[in-house]
Amino acid sequence: MGLLLLGALWLRWPVPSPEWTHIDERVFLLNPLKLWSGDLNPHFFIYPTLHIYLCSALYYLYFLFWHNEPMSAFIAYRFFVDGGDLLAIARAFNAVLSAATAVVVAATGRRIYGVLAGLLAGVFFAVMPLSVRFAHLATTDSPAAWWIALAVYGAIRVLQRGRCIDYALAGVGAGLAGATKYPAAMVCLPLALACWLRTPTLRDRGLWLSGGLALATFACTSPYVLLDVGAALEDLALMGRVHLMSEEAKADMASGWYYLRYALGYGIGLIGLLAAVIACAWPRKSREEWVLVAATAAFAALLVAAESVFMRYALPLAPLCALWCARWAICGRRWLVALGAVVLLIEPLYSSLQTRALLSGEDTREQAELWLSQHARDGAWIVNVPPLIGGNIEVLYPETIFAREQRFAHSF
Repeated sequence: MGLLLLGALWLRWPVPSPEWTHIDERVFLLNPLKLWSGDLNPHFFIYPTLHIYLCSALYYLYFLFWHNEPMSAFIAYRFFVDGGDLLAIARAFNAVLSAATAVVVAATGRRIYGVLAGLLAGVFFAVMPLSVRFAHLATTDSPAAWWIALAVYGAIRVLQRGRCIDYALAGVGAGLAGATKYPAAMVCLPLALACWLRTPTLRDRGLWLSGGLALATFACTSPYVLLDVGAALEDLALMGRVHLMSEEAKADMASGWYYLRYALGYGIGLIGLLAAVIACAWPRKSREEWVLVAATAAFAALLVAAESVFMRYALPLAPLCALWCARWAICGRRWLVALGAVVLLIEPLYSSLQTRALLSGEDTREQAELWLSQHARDGAWIVNVPPLIGGNIEVLYPETIFAREQRFAHSF
C-alpha cells in the first residue's frame, strides 16, 4: 500500500505553476481568507464549506510558521497581488487526497475480490488520467472522490461485518462527501442499500446510526448551509439553473453520451471503459457488487440529468470504474490476469505520464516569452489579451477587481 501511495503521488506531482489557473480555483483563494475576519459564515454556498474550512486552516498554519508580516498585509497581498503560494498549498493537498484515494480503492477491491484484484483496482485508479489530471486543481472534485471512496469502503464493511465502527465509518464518510460537494451526497444510496442487504428492516439500528452520523457530520462541517438557509437556497437555485436548465456549458450532444465518449473514454481509456461496462452489466453479482451498482447508477444518473458538461464531474465514477475493472482479476489464470492488467493499464498510464511530463517541464508560454524578448525588434508592440474567463496572461478587469474589493470589504 505504501508503494501504491508513493506511485500515485509521483504521478500527481508536481502541481502546476500559478500560470496554469482554472477559473473555479479562485473560490479556494478568496473564500478561505475571508474566514480570518472571524466570521465563519462564508456567505458563499455554491459549494458546501468543508473544503473551504480545511484550506483556510492550512493557509493559517502556513501564515503562522512561515511568515512574520501582519495578518492584514498577508491577506491583502494575496487578495489583490498574488495568491500563488496559497493556490499551490490547496493543489498539493488535493493531490495527496487523490493519491490516498488509490489506497482506499485497493482496500475496497481487496474486500470484494481479493488481494490481487484489490491491488489492480488501486493501481488502475492511480494511473487513471481522469484522476491524475484533476488532482492538480484546487477544486472540490478530487476531495469529493476521496470521501466517496471512503464511504463506499465503509458500506462494503457494513455488508460484510456490520459492526458499529463500520456503520460509523460509512456514515461519516457520506456526510463528509456531501459537505465537500453537494452531489457527492448521492453516496448515501449505496450505503442505504448495504444496510438493507445486511438487515432488511427499517428498524435496523445500524441504518439509523449511519444515516444520523451522515446528517450530523454534514451539519458540523457545513453548518451555515443550515444556519443561513435562505442564502444557501439562493445559491443552490442558481446552480440548478446553470447545470440543469442553462445552455451556457452545454455540449452539442446529449450529456450522457458526452461523458461516456469523452470524459470516460479519454479519462479512463477505451479498454478500461469497456471492461468496466461489461463487468457492471454482468448478470451474476455478489451482494457487494450490488452496492457498487447502486453507486454507479446514482452518479451516472446525475451526469445524464445535467445539461452542463465538464470532464471533472465524472470523477465520482473513477473509483467505481477501477473496482469494476478489477473484477476481471478473478476470472482467469494468473498469466492471463497479468496480460489483461498490462493491456488495461498501458493506455491510461501513457496518458498520465504525458500529463506529468507537461507539468514537470518548462512552461512553453515562458519559452515563447523568452523567444519574443530575444527576437522582437526594438520598439515593437506585442499584445496578448485573453478572454474574460481565462487565457495565457492574467489581465485585471474592472469587474474582477470590484469582485475582490467587495469580498474584502464585506469581510474586513
